[in-house]
Amino acid sequence: MLDKLLSNQAFSLENEAIFILALQQYSTSNIDFSDAVILQQSIQKGLKLLSFDKKLQKQPGVIKV
Repeated sequence: MLDKLLSNQAFSLENEAIFILALQQYSTSNIDFSDAVILQQSIQKGLKLLSFDKKLQKQPGVIKV
């Protein structure tokens, strides 16, 4: 369903590149889509992401808190 947002004219994405990267990560891992978006935003800005989420902590660029 999320991939249909890309082609639906009723939606305007703030950052299509982040959305696509997050969608790819979401489909290949067991993290939530919202976490994938936040992680991709952090990566784009060159930041480390701190998280309590055990699933998310397994992703590169995430630091366990």
